[in-house]
Amino acid sequence: MTFDTLRFEIDDGVGRITLRRPDNANAMNPTLAHELLEAAIACDVDPAVRLESQMELESAAITEAAIGADGQEGIAAFLEKRKPMFQGR
Repeated sequence: MTFDTLRFEIDDGVGRITLRRPDNANAMNPTLAHELLEAAIACDVDPAVRLESQMELESAAITEAAIGADGQEGIAAFLEKRKPMFQGR
C-alpha cells in the first residue's frame, strides 16, 4: 500500500505511520486525512497488528525542539485528551 503524504508499515505487530509533508509542517489536508484513515483501517483489519500495540504516529519533519512551548503543550494536551494550558502571550 503506497501513499502520497505518509509512510505506512507494519513491523512486529505494530502499525507505524510517518507523516511526510515536511514542506507544510505536516499540516492536515484532505489527502492526508484520507490516507490516515486508510492506514488506520489497514491496522484494524490486519490480524498481525495486536490490539494492545495499536499504532505509532511519527512526524518526519517536526521535532518537539523545533516548535515552541505552546506548540509542545498543544500536542501533549491533544495526545492526553485534555485542555491545553498555554503559557505564551
